[in-house]
Amino acid sequence: KRVAPVAVEVRAKWIWVAKTDDTQTVSARAVVLLKAAPRKADLFVTGDDAFTLFVNGKPVTLSRSVEQGWKQVLREPVGALLHRGRNVVALQGTNSGGAAGLLAQLDIDGKTALRTDHRWKVLESPAPPAEWTGESFDDSGWTGATELAPVGEGPWGNTLNGWPDGGGSAWYLSHLTLRPTAVEALSGHFGGTMSAVRPSGPVNVVVPAAKDGEAPASLLVDFGREVAGRIVLEGTAGAVVRVTTGEVRAECFHAEPALDNHGPTNLTLSAGNSAVTSYSAFRYALLVFPSKQAAALTRIECDHKYYPVAYKGSFSCSDPLLTRIWYAGAYTAHLCMQEDIWDAPKRDRGLWCGDLHVTGSTINDVFGDTFLMEHSIAGLRRIAQGGRPASALPSRDINSLPGYTSAWFCELADYYRHRGGDAFLKSQHQAILTLLEYQKTEFDANHLFVNPLKRWNFVDWAPNFVVDSPKGRQATDLFDIAGVHEAVYLLRTLGDTTNADKYADWARTLTRAARETFLDPTAMTYGDRLQTNVMAVYSGVATPPQKAAIYSRILQASSPVWTPPTAQPNLDCFTMTPYYGYYVLRDLGDLGKQQAGVDLIRRYWGDMMRRGATTLLEKFDPALPNDDQAILDKMPYLSYCHGWSTGPTSYLSEYVLGVVPTSGGMKTVRITPFLGDLNWIEGDVPTPGGIIHVRADREGGRQTDRVTLPAGVDAEIGVVGGSVTLNGRPAPVVRRENGISYVRVARAGVYRLTGKP
Repeated sequence: KRVAPVAVEVRAKWIWVAKTDDTQTVSARAVVLLKAAPRKADLFVTGDDAFTLFVNGKPVTLSRSVEQGWKQVLREPVGALLHRGRNVVALQGTNSGGAAGLLAQLDIDGKTALRTDHRWKVLESPAPPAEWTGESFDDSGWTGATELAPVGEGPWGNTLNGWPDGGGSAWYLSHLTLRPTAVEALSGHFGGTMSAVRPSGPVNVVVPAAKDGEAPASLLVDFGREVAGRIVLEGTAGAVVRVTTGEVRAECFHAEPALDNHGPTNLTLSAGNSAVTSYSAFRYALLVFPSKQAAALTRIECDHKYYPVAYKGSFSCSDPLLTRIWYAGAYTAHLCMQEDIWDAPKRDRGLWCGDLHVTGSTINDVFGDTFLMEHSIAGLRRIAQGGRPASALPSRDINSLPGYTSAWFCELADYYRHRGGDAFLKSQHQAILTLLEYQKTEFDANHLFVNPLKRWNFVDWAPNFVVDSPKGRQATDLFDIAGVHEAVYLLRTLGDTTNADKYADWARTLTRAARETFLDPTAMTYGDRLQTNVMAVYSGVATPPQKAAIYSRILQASSPVWTPPTAQPNLDCFTMTPYYGYYVLRDLGDLGKQQAGVDLIRRYWGDMMRRGATTLLEKFDPALPNDDQAILDKMPYLSYCHGWSTGPTSYLSEYVLGVVPTSGGMKTVRITPFLGDLNWIEGDVPTPGGIIHVRADREGGRQTDRVTLPAGVDAEIGVVGGSVTLNGRPAPVVRRENGISYVRVARAGVYRLTGKP
């Protein structure tokens, strides 16, 4: 009788000990027998949250314990450490909360010789026995590893960057081949043609043999704008090309630890196969040919990896700079839409909730996406739960950052207002309640946030807000109040009035405590720093008189807050980063100071554009030198494409074009176009039922709005003036506010409104 063959799982497995705890150190080791010393050996390894790698008793590398750091696979050449006979690969992993696991694969001379699986031996101990990493150690008393999931599955999903066989691209992402727009020879004498810059046609770049004493030949290729992907090369078999990518030209020549996949990476070309770098984000790529042998390149391309989604939203106006900034923010957010909605496609390539709050607002107004948004929002909350039952408290804050727990509530509420999705919101009901209860443990008897676990209390990359400090705790306290208010809104939407009333009462208690403790009664502000005052307004803690004082003393452009000290030994972002700029813009819009918001966008984000940026920077200060090399010297891990910097895009859609949801799924909206010093504005905002189109013009000293509404959207449309004509006829005004008259429109159609004094 013939027996059917049994399928054999050949993927590496995430492994750990049988039980996962929030604080653990686990040692794992495996033996590989070799018939001869290898010609070439690469070990691919990662660990959640961090690991150290040993080969035959020698430490090889270690990773940093950063949130989502496990996504970055390290590739270590270990051929020199291996020999004929018995060899040992050992890993020591640490877990600081949530899921935990180790993953490794050893490839020798092109074939896989070892993978993490149940055959590895493991021991949980902060102090394993001496010599445990060596060949002669007896591990018979250790247990077999527990297989948690094959690579590409489990809580880590298919999100690894740099795993062999092209891992790291989820099924819902697409790929596009891009050619450079320019190629520049930096050193050496090249033959053939530089036709790599053409959209199609053959590529033939000939690299002559280098002469003694000559610098290696090098090329700089430019893709014309920031892209997310990897470099793909083909050419002479055996040729070696050293590739370094950069979001700006200077980064290709800037030495820094390889924490973001920008290189340098040595690629060895082979006949009939493409050589590729790891996925990252870049505009430029430096190609260096260190060998003295002649070679040729027949392919120079970028494998651009992107999330296929339509640009449903739009914005244009009489100021081309503002239009350009809107689209730079939209494109930045799009590049961040990868396996999750990452903070950045180069660094950290991670799912950070503070970043998602800003990027998500942009995505809502530009793309109207649901799949990746829900995937990311739910994923953040699931990671914080740390494998505990849904009814239990989470194991930690979102991203282990107290303020990012508040951002999760705010992001979920903002998403629901824009996209609706009752089923998704219901799926998060229990997660909302347990996260609120966890948040309560971080306040003392005086109802003040005290950070009892001494977590990294990040607020913003600005002095006193990067570490746990009194000012930082105040800002987090105020952000927490904003988050609780949003949680109450979500609970009421869910019909859970009992819990909504309970936490609304807690929000009032926290508000009273914050006012009594943080307010400067003389200045009527919440200290003298931007971050605390911005959050006092954003959270609703500041009263109307306090809001007026905060605008006058802190937010308006003439405030000394915006002028950094002249002596800054480590020039960074003294006032704020673009991340906190999102909350500044929201405050200015809510305070009725839309023109101040427009001016800030021109002054702050506009300076990025004037420096040639195609995407928006993670950190920025107009006082920074206009020299990328000098900036990288001071901020070597700077991301030039960061989702948390896209606040102007949603601001221009919601406070200038003026389209704001007033109920879930944008079933009702408020539309208040703001011209300010502009002559006209025009754009689209996606809703679940279709596109809202808005055009506003200044005509004969009056403002005229033209609004197209899709079916299923009721709107209050505001126009400057004491009375309004609607499609040429006087219209009843339902309310007046700050010189704006509103009329109500309750069905699909095209409407023309003109305000009169």
